[in-house]
Amino acid sequence: MGIGIEAAAQVGRGKENTSSETWQNSQLNTGKLITKSEQGKLTLDGANVNTNRWEADIKGLEITSRQDTEKYHSEQTSVGGSVSITYGSGGGGSVNASHSKAKMDYAQVNQQSGIRVGTGGMNVNVDGHTQLNGAVIESKAAAEDNQFNTKTLSTTDIHNHSEVKTESVSVSSGGMDAMMSAAMSLLGNRNESEHSTTKSAVSANINLNVENGEIPTALSRDTENANQKVGQQDLQAIREQQEMAKVIGEISDSAVKIAAHKELEAIEQANLELGKVKQQAKDENWSAEKMESDPTLNAAQVKAEQAQEAYNQRYGIGSTQGQTIKAVTAALQGLANKSPEQAAVALASPYINQQIHKATQNADGTTNKTANLAAHAVLSAIEAQITGNNALAGAVAGIAGEGTAMLIAEKLYDKP
Repeated sequence: MGIGIEAAAQVGRGKENTSSETWQNSQLNTGKLITKSEQGKLTLDGANVNTNRWEADIKGLEITSRQDTEKYHSEQTSVGGSVSITYGSGGGGSVNASHSKAKMDYAQVNQQSGIRVGTGGMNVNVDGHTQLNGAVIESKAAAEDNQFNTKTLSTTDIHNHSEVKTESVSVSSGGMDAMMSAAMSLLGNRNESEHSTTKSAVSANINLNVENGEIPTALSRDTENANQKVGQQDLQAIREQQEMAKVIGEISDSAVKIAAHKELEAIEQANLELGKVKQQAKDENWSAEKMESDPTLNAAQVKAEQAQEAYNQRYGIGSTQGQTIKAVTAALQGLANKSPEQAAVALASPYINQQIHKATQNADGTTNKTANLAAHAVLSAIEAQITGNNALAGAVAGIAGEGTAMLIAEKLYDKP
């Protein structure tokens, strides 16, 4: 009799780090601001002053804006597999692996520090250095009511950025004997960056006098547009897209396994019977002539070959079912980096039609109409699942392992 062994294992490791800092500027609101100190310096760091009138005689002035920041880094790896061995006839197995990395880096001045003066104007004398670091000084008063004198003046721009980089690969393969069904997904790959500048600015209606030197060319006189902003990435969306990218790579392999359950069982049973006969031949030390002529052994070999061939024709490479699975997987790849709302729209877009058309073309350039129509039917069913759950990554992650694969199997192969 044949002896069989089955084993399965799954191992994973990962790390995730998140850090963020948000500044809430201090606010001083007053009708009239008077700052007088022969030796003192006025410093505003992450702060705003709003006043109708500003009078100052000070030694120095420094105003600094602060950036809100958010950083995220994750790296996840998972490897697993299963194997079944029947002595005398070989066996089968499957392996799956996924690796994903994500990095997000955001820094932006959201609240620009500065002194903002109303219609009362200003009369400011700085007997020393004025330093503006991404800060503003502005007034609503007429130019004749705004005088700002300083011995020296320098400015520093603040550079903002929003960057995201994600990489994800998922590989799944399985089969019996020489038959391997593999699906690879290079998904969730993004490399985007956005940059802007927070400039130091003094409004054009302020008479600015620098006694020792010139007004810096980097100083902006447009306070309204001094703080250009970049968009902040949605951390939760990045996590969901990474999860979606991971599971899409498993969909085609899982769908075939579910749909071909009976065929795979037939292969396994045929190989088990063949293994029993081979084990008997080994135990009884059959001669080469008997191995070639024994009707029981020959019948078992033919049965195993026929079971494998039936599986290959129905679910193998080039088959209608195989093309359909390829088309659906290719279409889903285009959704890996989209939000739920964008994905719902994309499912009905020309892009999806193009991907299905490309994946269901035969070698001679003609279209496999059956596979093409089946792929559209499957995607329509998936679209209903997505819009119903209103969360693309959650829906796919929650049902892709078995749910989406079973959905594909049901719609494509008419199997519950």
